Amino acid sequence: MKKVTRLVVICSSLFFAALNAAAATWYVDNRANGSNNGTSWQNAWESFQDINWGSIDAGDTIFVSGGETSQTYHETLSVGKAGNPGSNIVIRTGQDTDHNGTVIIDAQDSRNYCIELEDYVTIDGEVNGERRLKCQHSKWAGIKSTDADGNVVRYTEVYHCGDGSASGGYNHGIHFNRADNGCEVAYCFLHHNYQDAYNASGSASSGYGITKIHHNIIVHNSDDGVACRGGHDIYDNVIGDIWRHPDGGSGHPDGIQAQGNYLRIWNNEVYNCHTQGIYADYINTGNSGGHVRIWNNLVYRTDDSMHMQGIKVQGETGTTAIHNIFIANNTVVDMGYQGIEIKEDITSNVIVKNNLVYSCRLSGTYGFVMGTDDNVGDFDYNCINGGARGGTRLKWNGTNYDYIDFVANGYGQLNGQTGEPLLISYDELDEDEDGQNFRLHVDDTACKGNGEDLSAYFTTDKDGNTRTTWDIGCFAYSDGGDIDPPGNIHMDY
Repeated sequence: MKKVTRLVVICSSLFFAALNAAAATWYVDNRANGSNNGTSWQNAWESFQDINWGSIDAGDTIFVSGGETSQTYHETLSVGKAGNPGSNIVIRTGQDTDHNGTVIIDAQDSRNYCIELEDYVTIDGEVNGERRLKCQHSKWAGIKSTDADGNVVRYTEVYHCGDGSASGGYNHGIHFNRADNGCEVAYCFLHHNYQDAYNASGSASSGYGITKIHHNIIVHNSDDGVACRGGHDIYDNVIGDIWRHPDGGSGHPDGIQAQGNYLRIWNNEVYNCHTQGIYADYINTGNSGGHVRIWNNLVYRTDDSMHMQGIKVQGETGTTAIHNIFIANNTVVDMGYQGIEIKEDITSNVIVKNNLVYSCRLSGTYGFVMGTDDNVGDFDYNCINGGARGGTRLKWNGTNYDYIDFVANGYGQLNGQTGEPLLISYDELDEDEDGQNFRLHVDDTACKGNGEDLSAYFTTDKDGNTRTTWDIGCFAYSDGGDIDPPGNIHMDY
């Protein structure tokens, strides 16, 4: 038995040693002057074209020098080899002193892409928690994957990519054609791109969390901030100032436009979008599907020139019904149009609860819910208040109702609130966004403790605090005093 045990240990050691040996490290530095074989900083490959992809294996890491502070590469990084599931090829900003500055890949408005990916490749610009990789000035997409299996982009800035010349409209910051099998975009800064900041066409919709978009700052893009199909988890992003810029593309700019089934959207801050803040669109083309969950989002407007509707769920032509829709504990403030809208035949399992809809309007309508079956939607525990300029009615199944009549007809809100919420710091359409704080004030009576316990679905608020009592809106009340404004991360980019 001892010999068998010893043999197992030896075999295991050899196996893991072989794995470690297979994970090689390579280097690229366009200032190197050594033997140009990629084996060290001194002997680094001097350009992306010099990389010997035949020597790269799944699990290998290629470090790219960012110099002492920054280093620019006027070429396209065309990845010439795919990794394997669970063993990506990793391309990282250098981590060593004198090589851990910002890597700038500048396409100079003459090359189609900054980076072209194969499957199972990770692009990682992180150095000590900072973003130190920048892609800029490509004619088409900044980062593009033709068939995006297992692609990951982290800590990367994508700026001013796309000029309208790409066939098929791929003038985006990041374009994943089908984002399947563990794709992820995280901790990135995507701004001033010609069309969408992130675009995933034809992505999967067979389950939650197939692709994750999180902790990104997405601002000043000319179409959607995030445009994707099903299977996406979208969370903890700041998305704003999405409108048709003079030097950008056409479209109807939304903060998030997600098309398909199995979508989860939570903990995002979305502001100043020309059309919709959060738009779940094209649920299905038959009479089944949906599975859309939207919770703990802050959606607001400070620019009166933006039309902006808060949260909308709608099926496109051919969609006969929507199912399994969950919209809860969102805070929607100062919309030019509806705060929340579900626009399609409702047949089963639609829950709209604990949302704060404040000072939103469209011809006097401040909440908007539409369905052919009046009794299948669970619409309750929401606080709906017109504020200074908002409306005083709800629309249900094509008919406007005063709030009292809406409740009397049994359509919902039997436990709802109509009082004006008291927020820590709020001024309608305040362009000085530093002054806005949409958390609940200690003296609030409209939202504190007036929500329903939804811990079967989630347990924390937008700040990550555990909800011990269930308040209305994306922030649970805290007695911590004068806390900082909610996010306002967009002021710091």
